[in-house]
Amino acid sequence: KYIAAVEYNPFKIICCMGIFTRFKNRHKAPRNFSEEQLETLKTQPRWIRGTINYKGHDFFYHDAQCFYDSYQEIIVDEMYRFITNNPLPVIIDCGANMGVSVLFFATAYPGAKVIAFEPEEEIFEVLQKNKDSYNLTNVVLNKNAVWDSETTLEFFTDHGMGGSVANTFKRQKPAIVKTVRLADFLQTA
Repeated sequence: KYIAAVEYNPFKIICCMGIFTRFKNRHKAPRNFSEEQLETLKTQPRWIRGTINYKGHDFFYHDAQCFYDSYQEIIVDEMYRFITNNPLPVIIDCGANMGVSVLFFATAYPGAKVIAFEPEEEIFEVLQKNKDSYNLTNVVLNKNAVWDSETTLEFFTDHGMGGSVANTFKRQKPAIVKTVRLADFLQTA
């Protein structure tokens, strides 16, 4: 696991990319779910869509294990929490997946504008459902990958949490994804 974060202006933008390492103690009590509910998520078959009630709304997932892992890292461990004096930060989430991070950012920083990118078609659909389910009016979704130029790229995925422009997955035909320049979003924020 690695950390790849870009801070453009600590008062405006936090850009999250890649897979983040767990920083915080995992001994905190889970929030909003019983241990039984969390264990049930861990035992679900892989890559089956479902929903779970979280904070009074349906949260849609494309894979229960991915939801469980994301929930632990992002909600319980609060690995994306940051301190800002700006009541209106702009947060760019590159690789938003199903939206656990988007929901965290939108609710932890209610004055923020959250710009989220997810290039994988099926996962983007789940992300859109979650934005709608929670009525996240401060979130803008983009079905693109971020890159250093506007182009199209081959995109390989494990259909869970991992996606890459390098073929790290066996016997897979890549999807073709459109890219946008991250720099353009940093300049306009």
